[in-house]
Amino acid sequence: MAKILIVDDNPLYRELAGTLLADAGHDILVAEDGEQALRVAGQELPDLILMDLSMPEMDGVATMHRLRQIEATRQTPVVAVTAYPEKWAHKVVASEDFQGFIEKPFRPDTFVDEVLTYL
Repeated sequence: MAKILIVDDNPLYRELAGTLLADAGHDILVAEDGEQALRVAGQELPDLILMDLSMPEMDGVATMHRLRQIEATRQTPVVAVTAYPEKWAHKVVASEDFQGFIEKPFRPDTFVDEVLTYL
């Protein structure tokens, strides 16, 4: 099974996504902001990162670009996750560094299968 890092400033989304993926047998790592995501990803080397785009201090786009500057995380797939697709869509589409996009609120019955398409 995969090691998946969930980066989201909303604890409810971290918990829901983490529970769904853990119940499917995956190892879950969590970070509540961009700085913490950089530390966790650099230490734990996840197989996939689910990145909330709208976070205080450092948004998901800036965090993803910083991950690409670190040798150990340069090739780690990053999937954008946001409740504001219209605000972020152009940045995500313009960036070749995101492997995909998941809209919040996500559907619990299809979320795991959607995430697994990026592994």
